[in-house]
Amino acid sequence: MKRQVRSWHFSDLTFTPRLPGLVAELISRPVDVIVASGRPAPFAAKAATTKIPIIFVVSLDAVFAGLVDSISRPSGSVTGITHMSDAVTQKRLEIILEVVPRASTIAMLINPDSPDVSQEVRAIKEMTQPRGLELRMVYAKTPDDIDATFASLAANHPDVLVITADPFYLNRAAQLVANAAQYSLPTIYPFREFSAPDSHRTCAARGQKVRRDRARRLPSGRRNGRRADAPSAFIRLCRS
Repeated sequence: MKRQVRSWHFSDLTFTPRLPGLVAELISRPVDVIVASGRPAPFAAKAATTKIPIIFVVSLDAVFAGLVDSISRPSGSVTGITHMSDAVTQKRLEIILEVVPRASTIAMLINPDSPDVSQEVRAIKEMTQPRGLELRMVYAKTPDDIDATFASLAANHPDVLVITADPFYLNRAAQLVANAAQYSLPTIYPFREFSAPDSHRTCAARGQKVRRDRARRLPSGRRNGRRADAPSAFIRLCRS
């Protein structure tokens, strides 16, 4: 069995300026493959090298963001998995409207610090405007914000709530689910990790499955010393 050495480098959104240095360190070793998770990391790796295959996993539309030219035929040395697109965002709204068919007011929880939220807002507006539904933006970027926002929602009474696909919200899944249950607010979540016995519905990429598929994708990035044009994967999972 061929020996594999893995090197883990971590940086959160607060330390995005550190990413070029981390990528440069990996390139200097050198490594055979760079696996980049989260929005800033794949772009930093792509800007730094065209020779080392880059495998990404992101919660954004990789084509719309300019990470790859096509989901089925990505160009260059970049491929990977995205579990977010306009179609998935709109499908989540469609599901919650099936659960609450008389809903007329949609609240959308947004992290104002997220660089990708405009894509989700645009996708939701494409569905709400033709149907004459009211769309309200509510914001939270800290744990205290989440509690305050739900208290405000309880007073303003939207019919349903859409949680955007933000890493911060994934980390606060238990808090979000608890608040939705406390205020009996029908809510659609972006990741299956939000699922709980007392939660509402989720239509999302399953985190463990995404990570497994990312691992399977590694050998396809380079074969016999040459890069294979491995398609980016689009993962969807809907669950009651």
